[in-house]
Amino acid sequence: MYCPNCGEKLPPSAKFCTNCGHQVRENTSSGEKLIMAFMVNKKDGLFKFVSYSLVFTNSRIIMAYVDADTLQKASQDAIETAKANGAGFFKRIGVASNATSNYHQRYFSMSPDNILNETSRNFQVYYNDIRSLKVVKGRTDYDADGTSKNRPGKVIIKTNNDKHTFIMLKTNNDSKIKKEMRNLLPIKVRWFSNFYLVFS
Repeated sequence: MYCPNCGEKLPPSAKFCTNCGHQVRENTSSGEKLIMAFMVNKKDGLFKFVSYSLVFTNSRIIMAYVDADTLQKASQDAIETAKANGAGFFKRIGVASNATSNYHQRYFSMSPDNILNETSRNFQVYYNDIRSLKVVKGRTDYDADGTSKNRPGKVIIKTNNDKHTFIMLKTNNDSKIKKEMRNLLPIKVRWFSNFYLVFS
């Protein structure tokens, strides 16, 4: 668990952040539990990408929008806190990077409904409404001349009415995500080649 205010890593039983003193509360939303969350990007227009956190509970996936200003503020706040605690330059850079890449950890101190209602761009999909869910593992392709091209992983969620495609980040742990999804989702898991997990 991480502090939603400063990003400090905390033990699961913590009630207050040991770094900034912020009160931390556990999720107690009528039996619904947060299982996993990770940061992704989503295409927004021809060339623009925006950040989301995919938050998995035991009954639904919440897509939580994170605007660039919010990530910048989280990074800056982490730097200021580290500086106040006497951290050196490189330590502050590392703390800032962790604050953005681990931003999704803040949701573990929020109820699912509060996550969903945090911004108007957040939305949800219940597992029972999912027709298929595909996780595409990131890979590097090589042309005949040896030129390499990185292809990021993807999460593709299809319902009867919609299709949502999210781009995985390099910091995502693909193996852990796949294992959690396989154990979590109440739908049949079918393996398709070495690069895909398909739920259908």
